[in-house]
Amino acid sequence: MVLWLSLEILHDTHLKYLCSNVVKQMEFDLDP
Repeated sequence: MVLWLSLEILHDTHLKYLCSNVVKQMEFDLDP
């Protein structure tokens, strides 16, 4: 249960990290 919870948290932060990277990349691409 604790392991599952920590995995969920890890997964969540990993997704947030990926999303922020994608947003940064998009902003970078949009920059002239």
